[in-house]
Formats: sequence, C-alpha cells, structure tokens
Amino acid sequence: MLCARCGETTSDRPCSACGADPILADTWQLEGVLGQGASGVTFRATGRGHTVAIKELPVGRLLDPKTLELFEREARVLGELRHPRIPALIESFSDGAGAGRALYLVQELVEGPTLASEAESRRYCEDEVLAMVVELAEVLSYLHALSPAVVHRDLKPQNVIRGPMGWS
Repeated sequence: MLCARCGETTSDRPCSACGADPILADTWQLEGVLGQGASGVTFRATGRGHTVAIKELPVGRLLDPKTLELFEREARVLGELRHPRIPALIESFSDGAGAGRALYLVQELVEGPTLASEAESRRYCEDEVLAMVVELAEVLSYLHALSPAVVHRDLKPQNVIRGPMGWS
C-alpha cells in the first residue's frame, strides 16, 4: 500500500517510512496511482468493501475561499448525479493539516481501458465509433438536461473508460 501521508510504499501500520498511519481518513488504503493532472492525483484505493478512485487536491496552507468553493460545488454536483455510466460519489472530505492538507473525492472505480489506451493498439470501425458516440452522447444529454445543466469540461480520450456498462 501507499502511505497516505508520505506516499512511500509500506506494509506496516504505522508507516515504516514516516511513522504516520498510512490509511487515509481511517478508511481508505491507497493501492496505487491511477493518474496525475495539473491540480492533483487520482489513486486506486480500497475500503468499506469497495475498490474506489480517490481524487486528491493538495491545498496545504494555500486554501483560498475560491478553491474550497469549487471543490464543494464539484462534490455537491457529483453527489446529485444518478446515471449508470457516471461513477457515484461515495464521500468527500478534507484531511491533514498545514502543508499536508488536502481535499478528497471518493468515487466508484470504473474498471477498464481508457479510449486513449485502446486507441494506441487498435483502430475502430465506423460502427464501433458510432456506437461509442451514441453512448457518450447519452451521458452528455443526461448532464445537459439537469437544472442547472452540468457541463463536462474535461472530456478527452484519457477520461473515457470502457467499463461493464459500456463507455463512461
């Protein structure tokens, strides 16, 4: 597991590298990094009998009211979404103190390849592309029909996953 405090790999509790409890929020055991963006890291984790994706937004001492407002709005919107192709929000929270403070979103994990990784090793026929577009358009239609409408501002091949329900 990865220590939630120092990021080192450990099998000990407390962490053999830093001495802190490696379990995030006394619940989530970080297993590895799923992805990294400009503002944070997404981890694969387990806890409460589930495998989840945890998005971490490090804020340290620089937590300004706007950052907190945007995080709370994202958590609130995700918590209201109910669609089989949108991973459900399990919880959101803040953890740590001082320079080690971070905000977290815990969502269901969709297992499967991304469109980006699949496209590296194969070409899609016209029927496959059309089916994918229909599935993704159904999700976007759901989001845009909400009041107020939700706009996905980061739709790209790296964020589209082929899961058990199709493309998400």
